[in-house]
Amino acid sequence: MCQIKHRQNVFVLPFAQHWLRGNAAAGSLYDLRPAGGFWPGGAAGQVMGNILVKRANIMRFWQRYRVFLNHIGGTVHIPRHAGSIAMVGLIAGMGCWGLVIGGHGWQALKLAGSAVGLGVDKVQISGNKRVSEIDVLQALGLDGDTSLPILNIDEAQAVLARLPWVEHVSVHKIYPDRLAVALTEKRAFAVWQKAGAVDIIDEQGQVIVPYSRAEGRGLPFFVGEGAAGAAPAFLAAMRQFPELGARARAYIRVADRRWDILLDNGLRIKLPEKEPFARLELAAAMDRRTGLFGRDIEELDLRLEDRITVALGAEAYARRLQAVAAAEKREKALKNGGRA
Repeated sequence: MCQIKHRQNVFVLPFAQHWLRGNAAAGSLYDLRPAGGFWPGGAAGQVMGNILVKRANIMRFWQRYRVFLNHIGGTVHIPRHAGSIAMVGLIAGMGCWGLVIGGHGWQALKLAGSAVGLGVDKVQISGNKRVSEIDVLQALGLDGDTSLPILNIDEAQAVLARLPWVEHVSVHKIYPDRLAVALTEKRAFAVWQKAGAVDIIDEQGQVIVPYSRAEGRGLPFFVGEGAAGAAPAFLAAMRQFPELGARARAYIRVADRRWDILLDNGLRIKLPEKEPFARLELAAAMDRRTGLFGRDIEELDLRLEDRITVALGAEAYARRLQAVAAAEKREKALKNGGRA
């Protein structure tokens, strides 16, 4: 036999000692110590100490719960319609849970927002010239029941940014019922033909939409593989030749290495791969002196550094043949003593 403070039960019995002392000091009715304050030693003492702690915890909790009940006794007032309100809340909660389980929760939220005056009734669109209001409304998926609070702005902007003519878009909510959409549209830069397809491109050489006469009127015309990407820099350099640019009908990219310029009279000017605009300046100077670009020639080849090669047109070629034949006839007559 050993007392509670025996060193052999030091890991368990101090807890029992704490409870026993507290209960005894308070005059508790559940002081469970054995008579004389002794407790078995060894393993039996540890087991009995654990049981004592658990029983003491339960009894203390029950005592506090009883004091709480005595304290509130007769002072708690339940509202008259508490039961009905609780039943309605339960039914409403079950209904909401059913909507969520059935996949109709989002639709219910849309309808609820619209019912309380927070539906999207007006869409204010600014900055649009080529993007129609119908395109915007269809892209946003507004159906008359869309609730403004649950509309996702990031998703709306992402959807509108995918419209062909849209370069930048911002969407803002204006409560209680308005959506503001501000658009910045792409600028049509040129028409590009490649492999039978004709498209409108922007200043970065990216395709916007397929060609239409309304959209492509007055735009420069580029042809060939790689022409779209090289077009902005080439057209910027052509600004130093305004008269030639005004007569240009098409700019043709050849093997994605060099350019040809097709004029409105059918003359094709072939530029070299290296320093094309230096050679074009030489040809333009000749045109100012002699009207070279207006003559009956089909091709003006500037690719050779030491010369300019000219290919005659059909009529010019026929006239040249006639002139050569007449010259040969005169020479033959001179050889025969002046007889024609």
